Amino acid sequence: MTVYCLYGTGIDTERRYHYARRGPGRHAADLGTIDYERADSGVESGDGDGTVPLASLGYPCYGLWRDAALAPIYNPSNVRTVVREYPHDACPIWQDPRGGTKTSRHVEILGNYDVIRDILDVATGHEDTSDRVTSDLPNVSANITAGLRRVLGAGGS
Repeated sequence: MTVYCLYGTGIDTERRYHYARRGPGRHAADLGTIDYERADSGVESGDGDGTVPLASLGYPCYGLWRDAALAPIYNPSNVRTVVREYPHDACPIWQDPRGGTKTSRHVEILGNYDVIRDILDVATGHEDTSDRVTSDLPNVSANITAGLRRVLGAGGS
C-alpha cells in the first residue's frame, strides 16, 4: 500500500493567529478575538494552497509517517508515502476564472493537468513513487519533528 499526498504550494496562506490578552474590565469583550493591534494584524501567513498551510499539507507524509522514532506511533504498519507538490502558476482571472491548468489553489487544483496525470498514473499502475518537493517542507518537517520528539520523549535527532 502507498499513500500519496498531492497538494499545491506557493500561495500565501493564513497559518497562525494571535489573540487579544486583555483582562477583565473595559476590554473584556476582546478576550478570544484576534489582536488586530499587532503589526501583522494578528494573522501570520506562510506557504500553502491558499486554505491549508504547508505544515498541515505535507508534514504527515514527509515527516511524521517516515521518521524512525515517530513512525512506529503514527504509521505502525509502515505504509510507504509519496509527496507530490504542485507549485502555483495560475493564469490571469480574465483568461480562466478557475485558475487554469497549472493552478494549485485548494479546490482548483483538481483542474491542474499535472495532478490529473499523476492520479491517472497511480490508477493505472504506472505511478512514479519518487517525491517531488519544491517548497521548504524538509526544513518545516525537521522543526516539527524535533519538537514532537521532545514532547514525546522519542529521542533521536
